[in-house]
Amino acid sequence: MAADIPDLPIRLTILAVSFCLSAFFSGSETALFSFEPHELDLMRGAGGVDGAVARLRSRPKRLLITVLFGNMVVNVVFFSVSYLLIVEVAPQVGRTGAFLLGAASLLAIIIGGEVVPKNLAVTFHRPLGRAAALPLLALQKLLLPVMFPLGRLADAVAALMGHGGPAVRPEELRMLVAIGTQEGVMDATAAQMIEEVLEVSTVRVNELMVPRVEMISFDLRQSWARLLELFRTEKLTSIPVYEGEPDRVRGMIHVKDVLFRGEEEDLARLVRRIPFLPETATVEEALRRCRQEQRKSAFVVDEYGAVVGLVTVEDLLEVIVGEIADEYDERRALPVELLSDGTFRVQGLLSLREWEGISGVELPEMGVDTVGGLVMALLGKVPEPGDRASCDGMELTVEQVEDRRAVTVLVRLRGKAGSGGGAAP
Repeated sequence: MAADIPDLPIRLTILAVSFCLSAFFSGSETALFSFEPHELDLMRGAGGVDGAVARLRSRPKRLLITVLFGNMVVNVVFFSVSYLLIVEVAPQVGRTGAFLLGAASLLAIIIGGEVVPKNLAVTFHRPLGRAAALPLLALQKLLLPVMFPLGRLADAVAALMGHGGPAVRPEELRMLVAIGTQEGVMDATAAQMIEEVLEVSTVRVNELMVPRVEMISFDLRQSWARLLELFRTEKLTSIPVYEGEPDRVRGMIHVKDVLFRGEEEDLARLVRRIPFLPETATVEEALRRCRQEQRKSAFVVDEYGAVVGLVTVEDLLEVIVGEIADEYDERRALPVELLSDGTFRVQGLLSLREWEGISGVELPEMGVDTVGGLVMALLGKVPEPGDRASCDGMELTVEQVEDRRAVTVLVRLRGKAGSGGGAAP
């Protein structure tokens, strides 16, 4: 059967070479794009192989076009030659045999020409990337006449799809910030701002919200005069409203809507709907939702659908830009107060994340979000004034209790003593 196929050795050679080149292009793409920015910084300006790697990565679009163009050409050659061979042997092997040969050639390219070389390139990206750099650089120069039109076409397609420049992963940005800070090209304030921007995808709204126990709300069944009195005495521009039961939240009423209407107006018609967010929603998700619905606040609900708090756009932006005073902030006492004996008076509703940032203490994960919740978890009961507990280098004493929650806690810091904690004797 082999003797009936003209130029069989040449065809098999072409298949072998195109198969190897397919593996080369697939592996070199993964290897070269696996170099981290700090590795490229060390290679930049160097000669030889390292300089070639840096030059290729300095123009990622051009590198990608080179690799994909080469891979496409060799794959077309491989499948064209394999197709011609299968056609010629089909009379001898039958339809089933021809189908199996076609499937085998496809699997060979997928496994041997794509999966295996890419996996090897991830593990050994440095030696494989350096080995591929010079051949790819030479091929790139040969393909320069087709680079420009292909690049413009790719840019046009990307623009139509709404994609801009290449994205930078958060870990890469953090590494660049650290390098910039160490080398003195970025000050600490700018570095802190970037780090806080990156946190918007990890900080949850239940760490920032005004808890329900601090919310000033209004029952729609009450009178118009009562609502005006509430606006006047609490000095708020908007008030959450419910109907009958506090859990039946309907939205917000704004003070200007009340001032410009008479008492004959139905209060229910003045309610502005605002979004509801799960307490596990991140700052990024909350900001996106408020922007989409053009609202400045949102209710936070737990897994059972009960409202547990209120978060405003100002609260969300504070994660990025620092403290922004709003009407609810004015009602709150100072979250942390340093007393004369070195003890801290801490508000029970202060989030553990904020307390960790202030005190430098890294607290264990206990499934709670506030200092008051931490005290209750350590005590294992509803707190009472004078109850004491310890945790990770802190001595906590309940100072004030209201409605079965710790309003203020006295905290004394000592040498860190591990991550455990419990009620003090």
